[in-house]
Amino acid sequence: LLSKLNFDAFVVPSGDPHGSEYVCDAFRRREFLTGFTGSAGTAVISVGKEDAAAQARLWTDGRYWLQAAQQLSPGWQLMKDLGNTANPKESPTISEWLRFTL
Repeated sequence: LLSKLNFDAFVVPSGDPHGSEYVCDAFRRREFLTGFTGSAGTAVISVGKEDAAAQARLWTDGRYWLQAAQQLSPGWQLMKDLGNTANPKESPTISEWLRFTL
């Protein structure tokens, strides 16, 4: 569907359009897609290009690494969000990963 719409990637944040601290069920899109129930995290789905397969990644911070590793649905890969202190190739931010991937 994403390639049909001419999307290269789709980003699904945890929050709602109002920036609410507690998100109602209707806005729990990231949880629905990934299976991860933590309150912080961003899912990214990239469309496969040429010989590369589509990829599904979830970024979250250290408070949720264990929980995410246990809850992520098959096909999802955990990306450990280390902020800007990490080596971009070992633990890229979302924007760095998109730049490398797309």
